[in-house]
Amino acid sequence: MPATLAAAQWHLARLCCLCCALSLVMAHVALAQQASDTGANDVAAPSSNTAATTAGEASAISAATGNATSAAQTGTTPATPAPPTGQPAPDSASTPSPDAGPLPQLLAATTRFGSFDLVLLDAAGAEQALPPLDPLGMFEPAWSPDGSRIAFVSYRSGTSQIWSMRPDGTGLVNLTRTTSYERNPAWSPDGNWIAFTSNRTGNWDIWVMRPDGTQLQNLTNHPAYDADPAWSPDGRTLLFASNRSGAFRVWQMQADGSQPRDVLGRDLAGYVYPAWAPHGKQFLFANRTGQGSIHLFVASENGASIEQLTEQGHICSWAAWSPDGRYIAYVRFDEPPPNTEPGSMPDSTLPGGTLMIYDALENTHTAVSTADMPAWGPRPAWKPLPRQAG
Repeated sequence: MPATLAAAQWHLARLCCLCCALSLVMAHVALAQQASDTGANDVAAPSSNTAATTAGEASAISAATGNATSAAQTGTTPATPAPPTGQPAPDSASTPSPDAGPLPQLLAATTRFGSFDLVLLDAAGAEQALPPLDPLGMFEPAWSPDGSRIAFVSYRSGTSQIWSMRPDGTGLVNLTRTTSYERNPAWSPDGNWIAFTSNRTGNWDIWVMRPDGTQLQNLTNHPAYDADPAWSPDGRTLLFASNRSGAFRVWQMQADGSQPRDVLGRDLAGYVYPAWAPHGKQFLFANRTGQGSIHLFVASENGASIEQLTEQGHICSWAAWSPDGRYIAYVRFDEPPPNTEPGSMPDSTLPGGTLMIYDALENTHTAVSTADMPAWGPRPAWKPLPRQAG
C-alpha cells in the first residue's frame, strides 16, 4: 500500500530531528575550538540568551517528532460550573520519543471469555491486565485524561447505560440511570465533561454530563440521528456522525453545541465513527469504497485533503489514534457486522472482528487479536500518556 500522510509525517519528523541534533553538535564543536584557541580562563559561562536558544531548539526537536501532548486536568471544579465552553486544557502531559519507552496501552472489548469484557493490551498485542469480568457485558471504554477512571457501557441495569470505574474495577458508578439507551462515552480533554449518545428524548442526540452524571445538556437537539462524539484535542469542538442532510456525514460543532457544520461535504455509508489525531490537524473516519468494502480514511482538519488508510476486501472502522500519534487501532470485520444499532441487544455469539494496529512509523498493519472483537461497541480506547512530575 502506498505510504500514507501519517507515515510521511513520521519520516519527515525524524529527518527534522536529525538535522536539529546535527546543528547542536556543530555548535558544541565550534565552542570547544574557541576555548582551545583563547584559553580556558577566557571561556565564560553560557549567557541567559544562549540557554534560551538551546531550550528553544530542544522544544523545536520535540515538536518535530509530531508527538501529541494530551491535555491534563488541573485545578478544582467550581461549586457552580458553567456549561462547556471548549476552552483548551492545560498542556502538561509528557511527550515521549517515538523510538523509546514502553508501548502505549489500549482497552478493547472482547468476546473470548464468553461474554463482553474489557482487556488491556499494548500496541504489540501483549495482554497487560484484565478488569473484573462482567457477565452482563462491558463495551465502548473511554479513559479519563488522567487515567484514573474508565467510562464504559453496560447492560447490567437492563438497558445500555454509561458507568465508570477505577482501572482495577473498583469504584463502580452508574452515571446515566435511565430506562433509555446511552452509548459512546467520550471524555473531554480537560476531564470536566463526558459526551455521549442518548435516545432519552425519543431521538438520538449528543449529550454531555459531568463525570459524576450531573448537569446534563443536549448539545444537538436535532430530529436527525446524531451519534459518536469525538472531542478535539483542545476541547473546543466535537466531531460527530449525523444524517441530518439525508445521508450520514461527518459534522463538527462547538463544545456548547453551537455552529454545527458539515466538514467533508460528502455522503458516507455509515460506520463513520470519527476520531481526532492527537495533534488536532487530522481526523479519521470510515466510508464505503468503490469495491463495496468499508475502509478508514485520514482527512485534514478542514476536510480538504483525504487519503485512504486501509484497503482490500474488509470492513474497517471504529478507529482510535494513540496519544503519541504513532499508532491507529481499528477493528476489521470480514463481513458487515450485524446488530450494531445503538438500541439493539448485543449478541456475543456473532462472528467477531479483528483488532488491528497501524504503525505510522513503519507503515504496517498488524492483527493483535483473532476475531474476538464484538460486533456491538468494539471501538478501543488508548490509555492516556503519563503526566510529567511536578
